[in-house]
Amino acid sequence: MRLSATLFTAVLALLPAACALEPDPSDKGVEEEIPADGDLGKDDSFKKPTDHGAIAFDERVTSELTATQRHHTWTFELTGDAEVDMTTSYAVRGQRRTDTVLYLYKEGPTGWGPYLARNDDYGDTTYSQLVESLDAGRYRVLVKGYLASTRGKFSLTVGCDGAGCAPAVAEDVCLLPEDYTALRADPAFVRQQARVITSAAQLDAFEHEQVLEALRRGWPEIETLDDGFATVDGGEVNLVGYFYTGSNTDLTLVEFGRGDTSVGTIYFGRSLVAAGVIDDLFIGGCALFAPRGDGAALAGEACRATSDCAAGLACQGVFANEGVCAATSNPPGEGAECAVDADCAADLVCAGGTRGYGLCRPSWMRGTFTDAATAAIPDAGTLARRLSVRGLATVDTDVALRATIQHPRASQLRVTLTNPAGNEVVLVDGTAADGAPLVLDGPILHGFSGDESVNGEWTLRVTDRAGGQVGQLAGWELTVTSRWD
Repeated sequence: MRLSATLFTAVLALLPAACALEPDPSDKGVEEEIPADGDLGKDDSFKKPTDHGAIAFDERVTSELTATQRHHTWTFELTGDAEVDMTTSYAVRGQRRTDTVLYLYKEGPTGWGPYLARNDDYGDTTYSQLVESLDAGRYRVLVKGYLASTRGKFSLTVGCDGAGCAPAVAEDVCLLPEDYTALRADPAFVRQQARVITSAAQLDAFEHEQVLEALRRGWPEIETLDDGFATVDGGEVNLVGYFYTGSNTDLTLVEFGRGDTSVGTIYFGRSLVAAGVIDDLFIGGCALFAPRGDGAALAGEACRATSDCAAGLACQGVFANEGVCAATSNPPGEGAECAVDADCAADLVCAGGTRGYGLCRPSWMRGTFTDAATAAIPDAGTLARRLSVRGLATVDTDVALRATIQHPRASQLRVTLTNPAGNEVVLVDGTAADGAPLVLDGPILHGFSGDESVNGEWTLRVTDRAGGQVGQLAGWELTVTSRWD
């Protein structure tokens, strides 16, 4: 059969359209939804793009332009100068090309600001590429379609070359299992003791505080332990001690039933510092983390283990998963007798001087810890304020307190200080004069044995023993000097 000339011409005219697999990059019209240079954010699609967070260098990510997600962003950070290669490509081999456009922004004091660079097509593709020499800062890559109607999958890779290509910061690794059942089965958590508590009489003073606080996490309205036992399932609270062998950490677990679910709090030893919270068996709010192990922490900086500290340093006085890096070598003059700090060489302090048996020790063995908050003293009640002491040696040689208490009837007050070992020393007991602030400022010369743990929670209590008038504690400061046991 022979085609007529007219029909043959019509068939030829249709062939280019029928056989085209890609749009002609040179005939796409005008780019739509362009950000206004210098006034980014007028278009809601740029105010609220689909933000994918940080992108790791040299790791390919994929996404898709859809009717509701037309703009996609990723961020990266540089610590110095670097050359950065940002490239879009196909998400799946053989897919139809997606016509992307790349924009690059740098974060400034008022936000992202105008874009630094833009690219539509590169090479013979409709994908995009930006290769830029950048300095330190935080950057954002935005991928959009050339037209508002552009749809399709794409991939993005951000390569980095130079000193400023900081590695991704590793996230803290929680050492607690995901749920309470797993913790009980984990051999790294050695159970020390377990008690079923049904009344306040079974608890010592500090356990009383731990259990009451744990109960109040579930029921803030609870005022007494009796209220708590009347509320929990079966009227029972489980008090369990664990020793985590991975970091030699004591833990106290308070657990109870609430509507057939398991809830509670995991504390660091005899403290009110929470290592985790149990909710429906699951453990959240983790504060027990693995060491960073990067050897980057310098003298005086925080650490979780010696592997966090630079060479020649060790992580000392760890409490609640934090200690302080300190030198392991003995400074010249250590061990010399002294009465005051001036008797010791540089980088040494006089440990025990306030108690009459001073010896020069490394300066890191003394620490000052401050609670600057003003707190009200309950009328006819007790105010308890706590300080976490860490980074010292093992036992105390000197303890000094500074505190100012305002109360019209200071003679009604009883003030005590309790160390992490539970030893409570009475500082004032009805001996203060009325009509003037009660100021405590100096060493505590009696009561602490010099052979009790210093790293942990110290508690200052102010008790108003009569009703009618109220006062306040205007902050307090504790200075502790220590030695090896």
